[in-house]
Amino acid sequence: VVIGLLAEIPTGYFADKYGRKTSVVLGMILQTIGAVLMTTSLSAPQLVVGVTLMNVGRAFVSGSLEAIVYDSLKANHLETHWDKLVATKIQFSLLAYIVAVPIGGFVYDVYFRLPNILETLTLGTSIFIAMSLKDNYELLQTDKKMIGIHLTEMLIGFKELWSVKLKPFIIPAFMIITVFELYDWGLSKPAMAFNFGLKNKELAIVYTVM
Repeated sequence: VVIGLLAEIPTGYFADKYGRKTSVVLGMILQTIGAVLMTTSLSAPQLVVGVTLMNVGRAFVSGSLEAIVYDSLKANHLETHWDKLVATKIQFSLLAYIVAVPIGGFVYDVYFRLPNILETLTLGTSIFIAMSLKDNYELLQTDKKMIGIHLTEMLIGFKELWSVKLKPFIIPAFMIITVFELYDWGLSKPAMAFNFGLKNKELAIVYTVM
């Protein structure tokens, strides 16, 4: 997570310098390579490299893809639909996640690497979808100041989390996220697996509920 967050700054610079579509395509390629490494992994170091590449790849996509979509809306005088579009995208992402997790738990019984294989195929397909994107963005002659600009934008984004409109939602949102992360990254999941005898199918269902 930390690597992905830090990568947002140089990847934002890259998108300004070489184009946002290029950034999205490169990001999908890195994620696909990372998924291949995780799928074929036989050691912890290979897993670490795979996860790192996937996080850096997400950073290349993050921001660049949203900018392409916003500019497309703006070109068609539909920018007022941006908030609704983002909300809908998040809803579909969560729905896809809820459906995919239990499927992953069950296909694991068929072959333990099959969930990763399906993820790799999905990411590989996304490369070709990304290549079909249209980006009319005029490339900037970026300089070192752009790094500072991206850092400033990130800090502004964090500052906006504490705006008056969002304050009522901050505490419950962080409580829900904390509970989920404690389960996902803490001892809860392995403890449930070993002490209660929950295997891949049962854990997939619990994970989906969480």
